[in-house]
Amino acid sequence: MDAKKLKKMNREDLLELLLEETRRNEELEAKLNERTIKLEKAGSIAEASLALNDVFESAQKAADEYVASIKAIYEEATEQLAKVKARAASSNGVNSEKE
Repeated sequence: MDAKKLKKMNREDLLELLLEETRRNEELEAKLNERTIKLEKAGSIAEASLALNDVFESAQKAADEYVASIKAIYEEATEQLAKVKARAASSNGVNSEKE
């Protein structure tokens, strides 16, 4: 609105215009605050996602180490079982020859 129109307006119209602009300003501030909150939440969600990603990576490393440990134990047990079977077979063979 230009200055000439404002000068021609009476006080009541000017007050109504001021109230209307104040309401509009409040609405715009509310929208801005809402967007700011959404951006803050998005940042928080992104940070939480990164933190969870680190947790999952650590859990995966621990699981991989556990599986590797179990495989090593299994292989060692398999080797020892083979040795025991070999000893048993050789001792049975020695016992058979003595008879």
